[in-house]
Amino acid sequence: HHCPWVSNCVGKRNYRFFVNFVFGITLACIYTSIAAGLVIFQKPEQAFSEAINRHVLLFAVFCFTCLIALTMSFFSIY
Repeated sequence: HHCPWVSNCVGKRNYRFFVNFVFGITLACIYTSIAAGLVIFQKPEQAFSEAINRHVLLFAVFCFTCLIALTMSFFSIY
């Protein structure tokens, strides 16, 4: 099938490269989610809502990368 992300058709000869691409994107999203989570929740005595209010944009990045990582991991498993 044609994959618009890599702008190429995925077939017998390049399937391995596509799977490596999807796996790499999944790892990058997991790494970004962990890094953002550590920055947001670095002070354990801080309330959850206060931590989110201080890092609104970073929390949005955290949620987005978690969602993308979850979606991409399903492609990796398939």
